[in-house]
Amino acid sequence: EDQSLANFERLNISKKTPKKKSIRQIDAPRKKPIPNSLKPATRSMGKPEKITSKTGIRPSVPMKIHRKLIIGSITIRIIEADIVTCRVDAVINAANSQSFTPMDGGISGALRRACAPANVCRAEKIWWSDDGTEHRDEKIATTQAGVQPSAGGLLDAGIKYIVHAVGPIWTDHAISAKTFKIVTPLIQLTAHRALNACCLIKATSCAIPAISGGIFTHYRVDSDIKDREQRAARRAIIEAVISWAEQHSSDETTSLKSIDICDLSFRSKGAVHMFVEEFDLLSSERASLACIESPSNESPTSTKLINTL
Repeated sequence: EDQSLANFERLNISKKTPKKKSIRQIDAPRKKPIPNSLKPATRSMGKPEKITSKTGIRPSVPMKIHRKLIIGSITIRIIEADIVTCRVDAVINAANSQSFTPMDGGISGALRRACAPANVCRAEKIWWSDDGTEHRDEKIATTQAGVQPSAGGLLDAGIKYIVHAVGPIWTDHAISAKTFKIVTPLIQLTAHRALNACCLIKATSCAIPAISGGIFTHYRVDSDIKDREQRAARRAIIEAVISWAEQHSSDETTSLKSIDICDLSFRSKGAVHMFVEEFDLLSSERASLACIESPSNESPTSTKLINTL
């Protein structure tokens, strides 16, 4: 009996007594992982946005020239690049009422963050009426283009001005063929005014995105309306840039000599391939357009003539 009692006590000593959970541990709810659909969207489609601490600008995305057109003394290019990293005097922002406020996003948000550490929110902008009258306001009306000086990292990168071009919003109108006839001329007017503003500030080069060609287009599960509106917006930008260049190509006083039509390749809200396809369609319709292409496997400076229509 003594031996068995000793063995029993030895077993009790060797067993580890379970730790008691505290009340805090028992009552605390477990953290559930955040679904990807609820995570904040970034311009790199799910990848974290890397921004340098000094300039606020992301690492440069390699630029690709897809199309090049020369009209008189003005060169027009369709490029695949991050507009924030373009080496131009002026960047045209696809602006809206939330641009350069803490609530903005897309191109506007990227440009604002690139101006860090400077605070560029709600700054006064200069804009001009069609008769040349100068105005100064914080907010810009639809189809107008207001100029704001660059600052911080964006200025250090060589971009001197930001031109806020406020294009029309597709979702302000019904889904119909009539809406295309209303919105696309307004996009062209906005682009024209933005390019005129670039001239008034003596910019020699600029980059222009797909104004009104992103998030504010219609969406329906059973329709391709978003794709059609995005393509129409890009077609309107191309036509506006070409018509503006044709009007000013022989004007020696025009400072603007280089216009880059810019978009990314990995955006879900449209991409540079839409610009390229719409340009090719326009080229097939207009025999006067001579297009030069830089294939993706060649350097951006190496171009070849692919067609003279």
